[in-house]
Amino acid sequence: MAEIKEALHDGIELPANHGRRARARIFEFNTRWKGRHFPRKRVEVSYTVQNCDIISVTVYCYYGEWRERP
Repeated sequence: MAEIKEALHDGIELPANHGRRARARIFEFNTRWKGRHFPRKRVEVSYTVQNCDIISVTVYCYYGEWRERP
């Protein structure tokens, strides 16, 4: 949950469709996942806003190596 909040507050804005918004942030991971080691995890959050409140959220996590923070 903390990574989702950080992505929403500190992540870069991404293009989104259908009136949604999206943000992404890369986090250090340095852990094995599904039998492979990954140095970083990218958390992308897609959401909608209504009356200044976030009302729906979809979270995608990608594991890999990124040299720059999004």
